[in-house]
Amino acid sequence: ARSAGRSTSASSTQRALRGGQRGTITNLASSLPAVESIAYGIDSAGRIVGAGRSLASQTTTLPLLFDGNGGATALPTLPGTDRGEARAINDVGFVAGRSSGLTADTTRATLWNLALGTATELSKPVGNFGGMNAVALNDANTVVGTGVLDGVNTVGVVWQDGVGFRLDDLTDGVPDGFVIRIANDINESGQIVGYARQTNGDGTFVDRAFLLNPYPVPEPASLTVLGLGLLAARRRRACGATR
Repeated sequence: ARSAGRSTSASSTQRALRGGQRGTITNLASSLPAVESIAYGIDSAGRIVGAGRSLASQTTTLPLLFDGNGGATALPTLPGTDRGEARAINDVGFVAGRSSGLTADTTRATLWNLALGTATELSKPVGNFGGMNAVALNDANTVVGTGVLDGVNTVGVVWQDGVGFRLDDLTDGVPDGFVIRIANDINESGQIVGYARQTNGDGTFVDRAFLLNPYPVPEPASLTVLGLGLLAARRRRACGATR
């Protein structure tokens, strides 16, 4: 198994690293400027994505595709943005992450197609959403992450075919008072993990890990992830929550 991540030196400089099968470690950023770099995701072929600066002239942190030899290529950000992060890569050549401007409210969930070299914005769910972040995806290009609702609350989001939905609107079985706050990962079976939060009247809160299991649907089905066509999600519930 391989892993990707970062290390921090005594001077607090972070470097993207890759771990090999026998405990070896590779500095993915040995040819990059002496600034921070982070590796977030790796696919089964060893392609690695993250964030950092690929040229000394760059002044912002950019989404990166590491070449495995100490260098990296910056992925394009969305129009009107100048920075971002690549958080996950799947085995069919797509990358999920974010593009943004200077402030957090400008963050936009982004899907990159490596074959075409393009960046596409993932749409916001219905409602007053901002601060959109894509953090994981599977090979069906179903993407999960977060969005900020009404400028205050972070909630879990899923994207199917580029269309965003709030996970709470698709889910049966979430205990009363809990809100799905973060969707951290999704597998090839469409299962989603993250955490939900219950906020008490005195301002304290309780966080609980969750697993969302998709309901099966009869074949043929145009969308198997989450168990149904998501455009009908408000009429028919998609997932069961397991605590």
